Amino acid sequence: MNKKKFNFSILKKISAVIVMAAALISVSYSECMANELKSASPTSSKIYVDGCETYIQGYNVEFNNYFKLRDLAAALSSTNCKFKVSYDGNYDIISITTGEGPENNYTLVDENPSIQSASYTQSKIFIDGTEVNPVGYNIKFNNYFKLRDLGELLGFNVEWSEKWNSIYITTDNGGDIDYNSYRGEIEYFDELNQVVYLVNCEREKYGLPPLKWDLNITKAAIKRSAEIVDVFSHTRPDGSSCFTVFKEFNIDYMTAGENIAIGQSTPESVVSGWMNSQGHRENILSGSFGKIGIGAVKVQSGPYRGFAWTQLFTN
Repeated sequence: MNKKKFNFSILKKISAVIVMAAALISVSYSECMANELKSASPTSSKIYVDGCETYIQGYNVEFNNYFKLRDLAAALSSTNCKFKVSYDGNYDIISITTGEGPENNYTLVDENPSIQSASYTQSKIFIDGTEVNPVGYNIKFNNYFKLRDLGELLGFNVEWSEKWNSIYITTDNGGDIDYNSYRGEIEYFDELNQVVYLVNCEREKYGLPPLKWDLNITKAAIKRSAEIVDVFSHTRPDGSSCFTVFKEFNIDYMTAGENIAIGQSTPESVVSGWMNSQGHRENILSGSFGKIGIGAVKVQSGPYRGFAWTQLFTN
């Protein structure tokens, strides 16, 4: 019986074709992923930078907010997290230099924001000469990057309030706030947080530095809010001055102030009321104060349903 010889050369060619096909499939899949289109909706959230509301047109992609680097650089230009951006079109490289502000004034407003298609950015990004990889999309021929990624890379903090649909960007200018700790220890955190930002926005209008939100002073303010539900006065129920509360929380101070209010249901209404009252306004806009504590206690019945509010200020 004749045995037929197996042609190994044919097998090698077939294997090579299979390997090539696999390689082609892999490349095609990668290119497909890179060019995958996603829906980008204009960001509807309010944006605060160190307490002052600002406008930056961003886009929301899969529940995360993305912004242009040049717009963000303009918004942070007066903070300790300032940076400038340059672009090398020959190599598609974006370079960020920290510690320096942008060289030009950039327009922060997109006149016609609408739902757009977004594809993954192909640009390389360097911060002070080191390559980084924040998540980014190309939208309307501009690169937008994930805000939280940029915060981690450039040293600013990002918080989002679902209740107020607001994005809070804080830099060293706004003090160090441990949001997780504050949320764990403070009732009505979102309301109090909003008051701090609204107050600092008012101070920004007059060229005053933002007040630092202090957790210990806030605990004292919360106690005072509980007290003013019973006795609406700067004199405490035991007949002592409102400032004696500082001793109970081991708070040292050189100068201090207190604002109180009752019945307002929102941070906007209480801050507006204080700003329309001379004495309260003077406390909010005082250059002598550097720290603030905010307290709120819910008032469930009586003519002043809403909150009992207290602001305590120290140097």
